[in-house]
Amino acid sequence: MKKNDHGTTGTSESFRIRGSIPDIPRETRWDRLWRPFWAIPAASVVAALVFGFLLPTWERGLSDAALKFVFEGGPDAAREVLGTIAASTISVTGLIFSITLVV
Repeated sequence: MKKNDHGTTGTSESFRIRGSIPDIPRETRWDRLWRPFWAIPAASVVAALVFGFLLPTWERGLSDAALKFVFEGGPDAAREVLGTIAASTISVTGLIFSITLVV
């Protein structure tokens, strides 16, 4: 254990002497990697690219019965679902943008 200036052994309840520098935990490489603002979006883009290449090959290996469990509609129904998702995403993005401008 470390002794402070008063000669007593330091514990978890020890006090800081005025003017002394406290022990600051060092950053790990993991902390430095994820601290910048671009790290999480970059990891998301990499994951999306990997899934974009792997999912079609996995889908080819599935049988028709397994795919009908996921989505029973045809190409027109899939187009409508994706159009609805895109429209709602644009609406939410516009709402967030306008709220940001107001604030």
